[in-house]
Amino acid sequence: MEKIQSKLRWMVYESELNPLLFSSEYSSKVFSGTNIEYTDAASACANNNAVLSGIQDSNEMRYLARTASSNLASSTGSLWIGAKRTAACAHSKLTAICSKTTSFYWTDGATTGTAGFSWLDGSQPDNALGGNQDCIAFFFAPSNTRIATVNWFPGAMDDVNCDASQFNSIPQRKIQGYVCGKDASS
Repeated sequence: MEKIQSKLRWMVYESELNPLLFSSEYSSKVFSGTNIEYTDAASACANNNAVLSGIQDSNEMRYLARTASSNLASSTGSLWIGAKRTAACAHSKLTAICSKTTSFYWTDGATTGTAGFSWLDGSQPDNALGGNQDCIAFFFAPSNTRIATVNWFPGAMDDVNCDASQFNSIPQRKIQGYVCGKDASS
């Protein structure tokens, strides 16, 4: 894992949508962590003076998907990102109140708006499996990938339980790492 991490650098990212996201720029980095739990990924980011990162827009989404696919041990899988389901939408499926843009919020304190939410399809976030899907798995692959009956695109997001073991029977969606973000000056 150390060898993989040393290949990756903090990407300085300035959003086209919000170039003044910080008084300085924001940086993010993909870290390797096969089957790492969400809480452990958050702790690992904290150990790097960072937090699990949100995704500002489609440019950042494509960059992170491409970086993960090119640099992690598996070219296909999922990453933990800094987003959680809102308390108002806990246990709720899609509704007028709990929509694609209001069901989740970015936890990093820096990402703004909803342009970075790239849901897999029109049914997401669906809060399936007992209404306990409070995290987001960010899918990465070199190109569109068919898994069972679903076509996944690089950067597709799915609301999931905050537990890595749910993907043990789906190797193409297995948690392979996480995205940390921080102010570029730190």
